[in-house]
Amino acid sequence: TSTRHRDTDAQMVLQRLVEGTLREQRFLKLEAEVKGRKLIALNDIIIHNKILSSAVRYEVEIDGRNHMGEIVGDGLIVATPFGSSAYYRSITHSIFQVGIGLAFNNSIEPVNHLVLKETCEIEATILRGPAQAAADNDPEWVELDAGDKIKVRKAECFARILSIETLRGDQFHLINHTGG
Repeated sequence: TSTRHRDTDAQMVLQRLVEGTLREQRFLKLEAEVKGRKLIALNDIIIHNKILSSAVRYEVEIDGRNHMGEIVGDGLIVATPFGSSAYYRSITHSIFQVGIGLAFNNSIEPVNHLVLKETCEIEATILRGPAQAAADNDPEWVELDAGDKIKVRKAECFARILSIETLRGDQFHLINHTGG
């Protein structure tokens, strides 16, 4: 695509934004509470071993029920449908359209991935670390040690994505992460 076409397309999108004729989609976000901090993610919340040569041991509770006891591996990915086409997919080789996904990264024992209702609350407890937790694309990681817990649930806010189909079929997206 030439620069001239991109400029024209961008002007068309801006005009549609002013006119209020863009199509809006709302996407689920996740909220995690860990060590007094709140993390918000559009794609996923990541719990990962801090030392590459050492696995992390952890347990997962779903709505207060233990999922399968101690899990040993590289960590856990809690994903939204929007994020299921990224890190979650690289682990599970699947995506999902509704709910919250759990992917168990490189576990010693086979642990099937899960897709839960979006109303479920997930709590992971570190049994042996060190580990780290982060929200997607956030360079700030939270350090986790044995006994630390991270609670993940559907966030009250959502992502709004405004889009338009051009004559060529390309889609332009304007993302508003604040929701409301």
